[in-house]
Amino acid sequence: MSGLSHITVRKHSFLSSAAFGLSAIVITVILSATVVALYGVHLASEKSDRVIGLAQSAVKGLPEFQQALPPDAW
Repeated sequence: MSGLSHITVRKHSFLSSAAFGLSAIVITVILSATVVALYGVHLASEKSDRVIGLAQSAVKGLPEFQQALPPDAW
């Protein structure tokens, strides 16, 4: 053995630690939103007939709903 090896420990500054933490949070949020969106697309494609039927019944019921509302207070 010819010589000793030196170990250098570099501590992160506050700004680099904050940048690492913020980027970890952003990546986690993006991945979570992607998973939720993909699951929503999967659910919508699986239940598309029910979703379309629900939307059609909601549109058909809008005039009745509007008539059931109280008159404007203006």
